[in-house]
Amino acid sequence: SLIRCLETCQVGPALLFSFGSADESEQDLRGKVVENIFSRRLGVSCSSGERIHRLGKRVERRPIMLCLQDYKENIEILHNAKKLKGTNVYIPNDYSQETLNKRRLLWNSASVERTKKLKLFIVNDKLRIGNDLFAWDESSNARVKVAIANEAPVDE
Repeated sequence: SLIRCLETCQVGPALLFSFGSADESEQDLRGKVVENIFSRRLGVSCSSGERIHRLGKRVERRPIMLCLQDYKENIEILHNAKKLKGTNVYIPNDYSQETLNKRRLLWNSASVERTKKLKLFIVNDKLRIGNDLFAWDESSNARVKVAIANEAPVDE
């Protein structure tokens, strides 16, 4: 639906990670994050950081959340997020609750394919198994194959 699409697109990526000491000012935190994470590790310049703050109770290591405004920077950061493997930094995509439910249902429906060691992954609210693309149909409460561009619709 249009509302779900707008909810998903409206919320940019939230960068979450543990970093530094718990008693830093917002400016100190912003400087360290932009220099250490974006410049050194990702090779991305970030100037659209709207808000940066720590989450949770005041303990030694609290996660930091940075919200970005510029869509191009969001995409560039998500594209380079693979460079953060093996670190304590992770960048989740922020999906609407409806999309999260569909992703969970699609993943659970693919248990047979996972045991067969087939290559599968989830893209937004779709499941790709090999070259086939599936969506979750709420009316039938089942996974259905969807047509890919330049293909005729599929009837199962």
